[in-house]
Amino acid sequence: MKILYNWLKEFISVSEDVNGLANILYNLGFGIESVVDDVIDLEITPNRGDGLSIYGIAREYGAFKKKLINPYKTIDLDSSVRHLDNVIEIKSKQLTSYYGLVLDNIIAPKTPYEVLSRLKKIDINSVNCIVDITNYIMHETGIPLHAYDLDKIKNKIRIELSDKTEKIVALNKKEYSLAKDTLVAYDGDKVIDIVGIMGGLGVGVDCNTKRILLQAANIDSKLIRSTSKFLNLNTPASYRYERGIDNNMLKVAVLRAH
Repeated sequence: MKILYNWLKEFISVSEDVNGLANILYNLGFGIESVVDDVIDLEITPNRGDGLSIYGIAREYGAFKKKLINPYKTIDLDSSVRHLDNVIEIKSKQLTSYYGLVLDNIIAPKTPYEVLSRLKKIDINSVNCIVDITNYIMHETGIPLHAYDLDKIKNKIRIELSDKTEKIVALNKKEYSLAKDTLVAYDGDKVIDIVGIMGGLGVGVDCNTKRILLQAANIDSKLIRSTSKFLNLNTPASYRYERGIDNNMLKVAVLRAH
């Protein structure tokens, strides 16, 4: 988990330099892989899912130093947002919490330079503005976000456990054969998402996307772990779900990205 010193300082006042901060984090139980310029690469143990975000490390540092974290900045909803009626139906108890927004009339600009610069420092490749923002917010909050291009979907999205074996071509352009009882999203009878792990290629957002469903969810960690292992498919999202995410941050993450 790579922590950018100046990114962390947006959430809390840090009196130490980057090496001093690394020493404190080491004493708090985080392994230090390296310190290069303003980037601290942390080793996160499986029981410390709370450390898989900039915000989580800021909270840990703040608790140690008895300092308050700066309030999280989110943008209020506007007229581009409408309700989820007729867009998505959740039919699985393995998806334990959910928050989503439908955004219309999107004009996707180029990814801001600061976002691109920070993504590059944490070794995340730029894809397009929407994907870049979801990756950025995931690293900042620890909450995986997913966006569906609604103009590529014909029916109400249905999230449930598959009742038979299914196949999907994922965003990495590889085809996967899914076992029965995999948590998936359907468009009619077609699987469009391995929920919590990787989306399908056919409904991914791109530079021409105008309408999206932007969502965050909490998903049973054991189910994600078993599916990821079965498919031999590990992603930044599955890595976080397997270790547990903070329910209280779902809405924050979606509104922050919006």
